[in-house]
Amino acid sequence: MPFHSRLDPAIRPILKDGLPDGRNVLFLEPVAFVRSADMARFQIPVGATTDGASTPALLWPGIPPFGVHWLPCCLHDGAYRRYLQRLDGTVWVPAGLTRAESDALLFEAMGCFLVNPTIRALIYEGVRIGGQAAFDQDRAS
Repeated sequence: MPFHSRLDPAIRPILKDGLPDGRNVLFLEPVAFVRSADMARFQIPVGATTDGASTPALLWPGIPPFGVHWLPCCLHDGAYRRYLQRLDGTVWVPAGLTRAESDALLFEAMGCFLVNPTIRALIYEGVRIGGQAAFDQDRAS
């Protein structure tokens, strides 16, 4: 399996900064993912935050913010927000993925989680069409 972590604590999120918004969460343990093309290892580090899938509320009946696609979306958040790490020898370094690489990683991770192909395609197309503003905002901060 391409995710190499004990997922039970990783997906047992706690609210970010204690805010009761129900969306933003903090990782209690690192979660690693191996990209199939080159076996590159990536990690969401402890303390990283995410809001899960940033799907518009209008789409929540079909694509809610949480679901089987949630962890791949967290990986994608890490790539956009620059906290995703890549293993370089024996040291974790910033992954530094481009937007296209980040989106491709999301697509692959959703496939590993057996996200419904239609949902997978819709989420991927959504980030390809509408993700530039989020990418730019995340990189500016």
